[in-house]
Amino acid sequence: MKKNNLIYWIVAIILVGIAGWSAVHMHHLESKNAVKVSREMKISSSISRHIKKITKEQKKAMRKKVDWNKPSMTKAYPDVSKYKNVKKSNRIRLVVSSAKQRVYVMSGPYVLYTMYASLGKNYDSKTPNYQVTPVGKFKLEEARGDKFYDATRQLGGLHWTSFKGKGMYHFQSVPVDENGKVIEKDAKHLGSTKITKKNNIKAYGSIWLTVPDAEWIQKNLPVGTKVLIYGEDASSDNFIADNAKH
Repeated sequence: MKKNNLIYWIVAIILVGIAGWSAVHMHHLESKNAVKVSREMKISSSISRHIKKITKEQKKAMRKKVDWNKPSMTKAYPDVSKYKNVKKSNRIRLVVSSAKQRVYVMSGPYVLYTMYASLGKNYDSKTPNYQVTPVGKFKLEEARGDKFYDATRQLGGLHWTSFKGKGMYHFQSVPVDENGKVIEKDAKHLGSTKITKKNNIKAYGSIWLTVPDAEWIQKNLPVGTKVLIYGEDASSDNFIADNAKH
């Protein structure tokens, strides 16, 4: 009997010890998780503040009057070499908003540069093919060049860079005629969000930019650079934050 009592006491002591260790261990884990959550919240808050600061700086640096012969911003273009050996999520990508008629050069959650753009809006299934800009995820392709002219459509572009269809869908300058002169009646709409179904931009699926902006993409962004194109559903003020994880 005494032997059994001794065993019970030993088992009880062991169980109490385990319970005590578990409580201490759980407290340690909870403290560790609390520190981790606190750190993540601080990082998130820091990123949020930084994004707001950058957004403010971006707006200030945007040219108030669009000039297709000049860069969209008064600040320098990003130094692409700084983003070559970083993790995938921080590599430069192009984010396109049909609703805002803008192209954003991004790294992680940060906008490095904003470009005025023009792309045809996709209103419904009856929208003519020449006005439809594909929406989704793409990558810059090898096909690119200094100039092209389509005699059938009677317009061309400077500094084009394909993102789909080996040249069928591409970034380019505002449209030019057969002599390489900018077609001003079309170029004057660059960056404007006042596009109607009746007066849609006939961009044939391409994305128009200022001449210098198009040239920067053509000559600086490598094959494989990610391109994200958003349609009319990306019109919220949180557009940049919403796609920061891509």
